[in-house]
Amino acid sequence: MLRADALSAVSMVLGPDEGYAFAERHDVAACFIMRQGTDFVARATPRFKSLFPGQDKTKQ
Repeated sequence: MLRADALSAVSMVLGPDEGYAFAERHDVAACFIMRQGTDFVARATPRFKSLFPGQDKTKQ
C-alpha cells in the first residue's frame, strides 16, 4: 500500500508526461486521466494494458 501511495505522489509531482515516462521506465501499471478541454483523456502504460486487456478505449 505504501508503494502505491509513493508512486501516486511521484506521478502527481512529475505531471502527466514525465509521470507516464517514469511509470513506463519502472514497469508500473498506471492510468493517467487528464482533462483536455471539456473532455477527459486516459493514457495507460503498457503494464496497465497487460493487466486489464480490452480496456484500451482511450486516446493517446
